[in-house]
Amino acid sequence: MFQPVCGALDRLGRLWVTDYGASNVKVFLPSDLSTEGFDPNEDYLSMIGSKGTGNGQFNFNENSFAFPGIAIMLEGGQVQSGEVIATQTVSGVETEFSGTLLHVPVVESSVTFSATVSGTLVNDIVDDGLGVLTGTGATGTINYATGAWTLDFTTAPDINSDILAAYRYPTDVTAEVLEDSVVEGTLTFSGTLAHIPTVAEYDSITIYATVSATPITIACDNATPVAALTASGVTGTLTWATGAWTLDFGATAPDTASTITIDYTYYTAVSDEEVDTQDVVGLETEFSGRLGYSNISPTTVSITCNVNGSLVTITDTADESGITGTLADVGQTVSGTIDYATGRWTLDFGSTPPDSEIDGSADITAGYTFYSDRVFVADTFNHRVQIFDIAGNYKGQFGSYGDGDGEFKFPAGLAVDSINYKLHVVDSGNNRVQILTPRVFWNSLTFTAEYGTFGHGIGNLYMPLGILFVDSTPDYVLIADSYNSRIVKFAIAVGGASVTTPDPENEAAYVMKSLTWDNGMLTGTTGTAGATGPAVFAPRSITSDGTNAIVTGHYVGNVQFWSLANWALYGHQELAKQTISEHERLLMLAPQAVVHQSAGEIVLEGHPVIVVNEDGTANETGFRVFSVGD
Repeated sequence: MFQPVCGALDRLGRLWVTDYGASNVKVFLPSDLSTEGFDPNEDYLSMIGSKGTGNGQFNFNENSFAFPGIAIMLEGGQVQSGEVIATQTVSGVETEFSGTLLHVPVVESSVTFSATVSGTLVNDIVDDGLGVLTGTGATGTINYATGAWTLDFTTAPDINSDILAAYRYPTDVTAEVLEDSVVEGTLTFSGTLAHIPTVAEYDSITIYATVSATPITIACDNATPVAALTASGVTGTLTWATGAWTLDFGATAPDTASTITIDYTYYTAVSDEEVDTQDVVGLETEFSGRLGYSNISPTTVSITCNVNGSLVTITDTADESGITGTLADVGQTVSGTIDYATGRWTLDFGSTPPDSEIDGSADITAGYTFYSDRVFVADTFNHRVQIFDIAGNYKGQFGSYGDGDGEFKFPAGLAVDSINYKLHVVDSGNNRVQILTPRVFWNSLTFTAEYGTFGHGIGNLYMPLGILFVDSTPDYVLIADSYNSRIVKFAIAVGGASVTTPDPENEAAYVMKSLTWDNGMLTGTTGTAGATGPAVFAPRSITSDGTNAIVTGHYVGNVQFWSLANWALYGHQELAKQTISEHERLLMLAPQAVVHQSAGEIVLEGHPVIVVNEDGTANETGFRVFSVGD
């Protein structure tokens, strides 16, 4: 059975509730705190803890009364910048490559491969004439006949860099016509070969002519730079660089109308043939993660990265709930989400991924404002106070059973001194309040002071439960002194490390509300010039809307609104009660409202007060939401 007891609102509007029955803390996001609109079933977000004695576990019930208080200490805010939240990495970087050259056959001892490795050009990978490739940090093979090659690098070539090849290959020319019809009596001829080599070299040169009806062969001596052409009675030249040739047939001309032809092989040099590329693959367009801190301030998120070499800035827009938001750049090409409570985020870059390390800008960075707020829970029957961050993660604990400094007997209400960053813990079983100071990023607490002693007079307490910090001059706390049936006041000393000892002669300054028995009936009196109102017997909870104190009482079944300025009763709300039982107590959750008097009527503006019935019967949810004047 859900039995809500105490609650607190965080800066994101979430309601944290201690559940007496289940010994855990439940978190809600009230969508509509109207009389009919708050549905804890629909507005439920998460649960923290379970019954037990371990870290993050609670014990709120041991077949006796418990008032497990909860309070949230709000931190001033810190700015985080330049946090790397993701990196665009690449995959598929290779060290082994293979392929086939475009031209074959390949001239032996003419092959050179080059690649860029770690930013340095490696261009000494050459063949040995036997088909083996070697060079700085690389080995491989080359098949001269087919052009097939392999390379194995010790260190992978740079991303997006090319592997290049330089080599020579031959081309055979057969029966190229030098003179297609000899004119009668012509003895000398000249011209230029159709193919001029890119390297000054020809090979296998043979010229054919017909003299006196007899075929002759003119040979080449392959001398460079000008080769000699010779046959019986014939001389000539061939210039390697230009392909220019001459022939002189001496005394006997070639036959009239005959043809002079040439067979030869010429060589072409290939340079910078792109044979492979170290490709970039595996670029991501969708990213997700969690910021380094939780409890993010809405509209402060700025995420930056480079896309196609240009800086892109992505900012957040809070949803109506204030718990989550959307992320987008100005051009709406990037979309995403942000959970302010947990810091979890997503980003979708669509069809254009962010740049990677090949561009020198692989990081996606974020800046934002976060709060190191802490949730404190009075773990009543484990006699300690536990600490959680705003995402519900356990951070630490303080206290143990006893009556010494920093020890507790059934800790109950909690109040945060937001001016001095102190935590006031009602130590109900010891009839006192202890002041604790957060330490080490607010993940631990230390004992600072205590106040209150058992009794019924000024400065005394008897089973105190609820407590309220009031920011005033001076600051003070109001305590529901339950078994004394009164609300009492302690002024906080400058610095917050102690309280001012009440004046034993000034009861009105200490006892803000007292009750007495009159013929078996409860009657109420006020401490100062306020109006008399319904009795508040054994007050349990006390909270405030900033102007008024709001008090609930045990058994009587009403909620009262008292001015913090003069402790005048503004009004009250009667609640229908079933048969009174030990476990049917009206307990106050955190309000977000302004109560004021208008034309003699009590008006509650903003979110109404939430009152819970510990047995979980009110509205079938354990919550009762109302506005004064309804």
